[in-house]
Amino acid sequence: MRLRKTFAVATLLVALIAGGAACGGDDSDELEDYEASVVDTRNRVEVAFANISEAQTRADFSKRMEEASVRIERAADDLGEAEVAEGFEDETDKLTKALRGLARDLEATAEQFRLTPELFNTAGLNFEGWTTANQIFTSLGKQGIEVRPLDKH
Repeated sequence: MRLRKTFAVATLLVALIAGGAACGGDDSDELEDYEASVVDTRNRVEVAFANISEAQTRADFSKRMEEASVRIERAADDLGEAEVAEGFEDETDKLTKALRGLARDLEATAEQFRLTPELFNTAGLNFEGWTTANQIFTSLGKQGIEVRPLDKH
């Protein structure tokens, strides 16, 4: 009888431990999922910018800027809807705002290029949202999230 009780208690403990592990989740899994979301967002923005740089005409350049704007806005929306690892709420909020601002800036710049063709003679473009997003990517990297800043195009 005593052996049966010991076995029952041991079985109950194993079940509780297994159930607790399955329900509670793992902080490292949460962090890995968050990192994957951030890296996916960064990569989508990178592809959007790379696509702009392949434009062959002025009209194509403006069109690609508008398309990039839409892609970046979607990436920001997806990141904003994704699960955020504990302790990264502020960075995620700032990053989504920076990317949404970047999307608006790209759309407005494309419109300005259509209205003022002389702007195509500009040596380069700077976007505050791009700079801010890179600062946040760098900050996340220092906090253990393996993400690179955006490349220059």
